[in-house]
Amino acid sequence: MNIAILTVSSIAYEKGTQADVCGGVIRDMLLDARHRVIRWEIVPNDRDKIVIAAAMLAKAEDVDAVFILGGTGLGKKDVTIEALKKGFEKELENFGPIFSMLMFEELGAESIKLRSAAGIMNGKLVFCLPSVPKACEIAVGRLILPQIEELARLAKEK
Repeated sequence: MNIAILTVSSIAYEKGTQADVCGGVIRDMLLDARHRVIRWEIVPNDRDKIVIAAAMLAKAEDVDAVFILGGTGLGKKDVTIEALKKGFEKELENFGPIFSMLMFEELGAESIKLRSAAGIMNGKLVFCLPSVPKACEIAVGRLILPQIEELARLAKEK
């Protein structure tokens, strides 16, 4: 599958992909699973820029799924989920609770501040994950990779 990574981080936006630890973790996991990371973009914590970048990636013919990292916390600038949920054709409503359960098993009460979402945008899978490397590793390894091909097939159905 062809995957796009979109990192939401004002710091990484200034410094580039080398400052994006979580993006690197996900890229490596996807490559190890024989998927292709064909785009890796970074935008600052800006609602309009997040929406535009995510929509462009979801409209790209050669992209099957978009992983959006960051902007999912509790801070005032963390608006990724709120900005993108409105654009979901369908939401994978069980993704968030399962992600929360996995995070609680791993991190305990610390997990309460980690938010996530997943849905379909323009017939493409979109996963919104916190930019916490351990959270990304668990979400991708235990929740997303085992189902991504089937989910992508279902998302493309007309």
